[in-house]
Amino acid sequence: MKKHLLFAASAIMAMTVFTSCSKQDNAAEPTFSVVTFENQKLNDQGFWCGAVEGTGYSYDDGYGGVTTTYPCAYTESGVKFNTNYSVSTWGYDYWSGFAISSRTQTTFSEATLTPDQYNNITGKANSGEKFCVVTTYGETIDIEGGAVVKGFYFTNSAYTVEVIKNGNSYAHKFDNTDWLTCTVVGTAADKSTKTVDIKLAENGTYVNSWQWADLSSLGKVVKLEFVFTGSDSGDYGVNTPAYICIDDMAIEK
Repeated sequence: MKKHLLFAASAIMAMTVFTSCSKQDNAAEPTFSVVTFENQKLNDQGFWCGAVEGTGYSYDDGYGGVTTTYPCAYTESGVKFNTNYSVSTWGYDYWSGFAISSRTQTTFSEATLTPDQYNNITGKANSGEKFCVVTTYGETIDIEGGAVVKGFYFTNSAYTVEVIKNGNSYAHKFDNTDWLTCTVVGTAADKSTKTVDIKLAENGTYVNSWQWADLSSLGKVVKLEFVFTGSDSGDYGVNTPAYICIDDMAIEK
């Protein structure tokens, strides 16, 4: 059912067996794990996007209000997904980074931005019940000790697809010349970087199923970042909702 994930696991197991027969030293064998996001407790609407907890930092928004941001994170298998949750004295809250969802709805309405922004276009996780919703403003995935990220499964957010199909007050409806790309930037321990592009929409079509993104070319990394670019962009970046949903991140340490 999960052909790519099983293939990756089988390949690593085969490599491990070969290595164990040929090595003459006592170096530790690589370990393989999959981040599934199943460990995070969700709210009664089926999502988590951070919380008012720990030590926050406050700043004046310049309009008479104060915003307080609370750094949060989800951690699994030594991989840390950073999220910032912010609350304003104006009475609203927002987040950026990595949220986790188990929602099965596949549609989006601006009238119900929350919780609809936590829906993906397939209505399910790639496996299990939970998946990760990504929309970042500098937040990173940090990998303790570094690892080779073999890849993950990805699909489109229902929010992104709604705007691709119909446009909104900020972005136009896509035609067959439009495109949207998520670039994954891997940073090694020596600060060098490599990138992999994930095509979310192009040539009049968009991703509407879970697909495998091979990130092994990034090599051993200590950090991953997500950068969105697209044909509909302005002074502040891409106008199309810059979201991607991911699941089952395979890593080798």
